[in-house]
Amino acid sequence: MRDNIKHTAYYEYIRLFCEKNISECENDILTENDNIPYWSRVYNLLLESQMDLIFVKYSMGESKADIRPLVYNAIKNYCIAENLNDDPDYDKKDLFCDYIGVFENGLFLLSLSILFDVEKTQIIELKTTFEKTKGKDMIIDTILNFMFDDLKISTKSTFQKQYGAILTLLHSTEENKKIEMKNYLSNWYSTKRSTNWYNSDKKAKMGGPTAYRGYWSLEAAALCKLLKINKEEFKNELYFPYYLI
Repeated sequence: MRDNIKHTAYYEYIRLFCEKNISECENDILTENDNIPYWSRVYNLLLESQMDLIFVKYSMGESKADIRPLVYNAIKNYCIAENLNDDPDYDKKDLFCDYIGVFENGLFLLSLSILFDVEKTQIIELKTTFEKTKGKDMIIDTILNFMFDDLKISTKSTFQKQYGAILTLLHSTEENKKIEMKNYLSNWYSTKRSTNWYNSDKKAKMGGPTAYRGYWSLEAAALCKLLKINKEEFKNELYFPYYLI
């Protein structure tokens, strides 16, 4: 176990719950239905269950090799879900997750694509999805700019309070990168009050509507790798997923 807030039995319960949701969604996808809101709900639930399971598996101590297939599938399903969500015929009020949740899914999956060295084709698919839908954001674009030199960076940055410190880190000098990473991790949890997972360790219980999956700053680990910062400096930081690098 890498997370000690919840016990093994709780995590086993959440893992099985996520796997059940994923299996049911995958079976639903095999059915014939031309209703866009229906497909959007199915793919968003599938994506959320896969994202939860990625966090849960890491919290339980599973290896990168065990998590890798989930990452590839989650990227694929994020792109499908977001393109469905962006369909003009789809009522945005019926979205499965709130807007910051959509932004976080994009940020987390971009981070996972860096940490797992996914094929360039999948990163291009993510980039294209960000550009076509509401996922385009200055923070995400600035990270992508390390991989795509010709990228036009968005002027929009909706979640400055929660994630704006990423830009400070990305634009910091070489000698200040470690300091800015320390600052980012020190303030990471306290700046996430508006997210739907904040305080979930206190709300979650087996059989309840709220799931706790572990608190991990995937983007911090991805930036550590991208900026070539020594990960050993942050091995004991509470929210730093050291073993994903």
